[in-house]
Amino acid sequence: MTPLQKAQIVRLFQKNSKHMQNNSNSVALAIGDGANDVSMIQEAKVGIGIMGLEGSQAELASDYAIPKFRFLKRLLFVHGRACLYRDAHCILFSLYKNTLITVGMITYTFYSGYSGMSFMDSWLLAMHSLFFCALQPLLIGIVDKDVDDELAETIPQLYPALSREVMYFSVPYILKFCSDALVEGFAFYFVVLYTCGNQEDLFTNGPTGCIEDYGFVFFTMITLIADLRVSVLVSYYMILFLLANVGELIILPVGELVYTEMHNLAGSNWSLYVGRELYGQGKFYLFLFVAVGIFVVYSLSTNLYIQLFRPWVNAPFCRARHQQLAVSSVV
Repeated sequence: MTPLQKAQIVRLFQKNSKHMQNNSNSVALAIGDGANDVSMIQEAKVGIGIMGLEGSQAELASDYAIPKFRFLKRLLFVHGRACLYRDAHCILFSLYKNTLITVGMITYTFYSGYSGMSFMDSWLLAMHSLFFCALQPLLIGIVDKDVDDELAETIPQLYPALSREVMYFSVPYILKFCSDALVEGFAFYFVVLYTCGNQEDLFTNGPTGCIEDYGFVFFTMITLIADLRVSVLVSYYMILFLLANVGELIILPVGELVYTEMHNLAGSNWSLYVGRELYGQGKFYLFLFVAVGIFVVYSLSTNLYIQLFRPWVNAPFCRARHQQLAVSSVV
């Protein structure tokens, strides 16, 4: 078979995969070890080259290279699964935390009569993803996983659900993150509006609250809930996640206090001394702990409910585990 014919077979499979296997969109994987496999490897969605005696053309043209064919199982079942899980949760967490900010700013725009006045400090918004919510998503994308490597490799029934995208990139799973962000974004905005939006309710005595104070409170709330939601999201706990969570909880107040003490940063004095004023008020901590605590409990409750009664993510794993136990009991 010529290299062109191999590539045409792969193209034919990918083009007509929607008519196969109950109309599910399949992904073609091509594997080869020689120069005549290069066209096929490049045509496939996933190309794997085997390091062999026929040169390095297939290896150089592939997405992944393995020394022997027997490593293909671990590449797919362990590393492929972990890659999908980590990529999905990094993307979904980024969608979640950015939706939180967007919902608050859009709601404020409506209530301010489309005045064009900013709700939150632009430098704080820039530091939101750069410093305050950076460590946990990074660790999720590097080391987190949903099942043990040995379990993923020994139970083949866990793998097909990933190929059909019914787990971590499924529509219900994505909508869950979006709906959580919408609910929490609206809730935090109205908490700020109706609890400390009357000017005299934010400070015990002294100055009255202003738009800079309310935006600072909202920003601190959404940053804190985003950091804590990662703790709920992580499946594989290790000391690095604990250090990252503690580190972010320290970086947030320290970073806000340091920034709000800086004069004329790039021509901006938007939040000057706001951190010092708010972190010295007991009501500020009350707003944070009550509002954020309620939604941390809400997140834990919804996750527990889904796992017990609507396990769209864990269903393939549970079925596979039951099959393994049934086979073991028969043997």
